[in-house]
Amino acid sequence: MLKRSMTLVEKALKLYETKLYHATLEPYLDGIKKSGLGNSPTKNYPDSKDDVVYLASDPEEAISYAEVAETPEEYKIIVFEIDVNDLDSSKLSADRNVIGGKTTFEYKGVIPFTALKEIR
Repeated sequence: MLKRSMTLVEKALKLYETKLYHATLEPYLDGIKKSGLGNSPTKNYPDSKDDVVYLASDPEEAISYAEVAETPEEYKIIVFEIDVNDLDSSKLSADRNVIGGKTTFEYKGVIPFTALKEIR
């Protein structure tokens, strides 16, 4: 029997344990509480894909993306921690916007608010 090799995402998740992070801006918090993360047409970058939530393996990396979003600077940054066991792994893939990146991911779908732990 052939042994299946691990995908990039599986390797990264094994390396970075079971937590991923998403940073967003405070004005979006009410909508996230109501509809989940990724259920909004609002995009902070022109190259953001529809129906994709961008996740990072490190909270500081997630924050760095929120800091350079095309939004007013006075918005407070909120950081969510997500346990990968609460995600459908078939919807998780490497971030197509980062060439050669191994620490950012795309989640194609909505992450319910109940799966989010606000850490900042």
